[in-house]
Amino acid sequence: MNATDIIDPPQTIDTLPNGLRVTVISLPHLHTGAAQLMVRAGSRYEDEATAGLSHFVEHMIYRGSAAYPTTFALNRAFERRGGGLYAETSREVTSYLLDSPPESLPALLEVLADAVIRPGWNEIDTERRIVLEELLEDLDEDGQLIRTDDLARGLAFGNHPLGLPIAGTQESVSAYTRALVAAHHARHYTGANCTLCVAGPFEAEAVMEVVTRCFADLPYGERVIPVPAPLPAPAPAPNTVAGPGFRYVRYIESQTTLNLMIQGLAHPHPASGAQSLMLRILDDGLSTRLYHRIVDELGLAYSVNATPELLEDIMLVDLSAACAHHSAGQLLEEVLGILTNLRDHPPDDDEFNMARQRLLWDVRASLDSPQSMAEYHNTCAIYDRPRTLRARAQQILTATPADVQQVAREILRPERWTLAAVGKLTARQQTTLQNLTGASA
Repeated sequence: MNATDIIDPPQTIDTLPNGLRVTVISLPHLHTGAAQLMVRAGSRYEDEATAGLSHFVEHMIYRGSAAYPTTFALNRAFERRGGGLYAETSREVTSYLLDSPPESLPALLEVLADAVIRPGWNEIDTERRIVLEELLEDLDEDGQLIRTDDLARGLAFGNHPLGLPIAGTQESVSAYTRALVAAHHARHYTGANCTLCVAGPFEAEAVMEVVTRCFADLPYGERVIPVPAPLPAPAPAPNTVAGPGFRYVRYIESQTTLNLMIQGLAHPHPASGAQSLMLRILDDGLSTRLYHRIVDELGLAYSVNATPELLEDIMLVDLSAACAHHSAGQLLEEVLGILTNLRDHPPDDDEFNMARQRLLWDVRASLDSPQSMAEYHNTCAIYDRPRTLRARAQQILTATPADVQQVAREILRPERWTLAAVGKLTARQQTTLQNLTGASA
């Protein structure tokens, strides 16, 4: 497959007078559609006192609006038209994704607009209880955080907003007032901070007419700017030991969970294609390096994953697995051995070509999913990275095995990672993990 095999669908891009950027992707071969609103709202724009506010606002959007004053009425308005609303808050973006029968799109967009522009702020205390229950899932019986990705980020970024948990803390959520929640919504839910993408068998002109009418009352606002991500520590001098972070939390369960968080390349970056290929070589199915070695050959874990998180100015990768307590040291040693091997040796042609082919297949397959199309183009829009699928394919095709190794040399080193371990480990086992994590680059 080459870049010319990727045929970009027609796309129409416009900006409403209130600053809302709208993208319409025409996919006439499909029989379903999707619409996604992205809002620049997440933990990246919060502090310890306001931690979790973006996530809480997302929850409150479901609590009713001016036209649909109860949770039931709002959900019924989506579902009786054949659609459904799926919301998620990340560190930088809150997303509202609609699936839609084509004929229901205008009505569903009207309901969505009313929900996000005119929330009723109903039953805040009830929703607070729900969120506090959600937070308990990440705490032990003493109220100690046991969610490994949050622990790793807190260790890496400290008091920086990137170190905050997305859902907040028991203390911050308990202190929310109606005025605080409404003010956070007013700051972030504006045309300057939102993008909307509609994908499916739609005529762009008709969609733009509906969007313009439904979202006319969205205020222009002012674009929020995240606090820049701190730069990773420089590489150590030769023959010295790096000083990465390690955090252990004792938690009595049947397994110990490890999360090695790696700070990837800043974005945008000319080597982004090579970085994507590197991650595919590590984790993209049962025959790739991590799963084959850790699970198939050694039986150290049931699964192991390398999950990327794309942010405004950095890529974070969570490499995670759970294992028997006594196996934690061996598991980490094997994982670091896989990373070191990729740093020291370029992938062979067969492995590289498979990763590239599978990545290109995924790019092409996204044309069959209106949800994937909406998310891809909306992400490009909210991060101001206009990009066609063909350009994405070209970025992948121009990368070489040597480029993959170069990226691995740059980011797979102790100055760019932190390790969080949650489980039941002896002092000796903890020392083993700490020593392994800080091995010389």
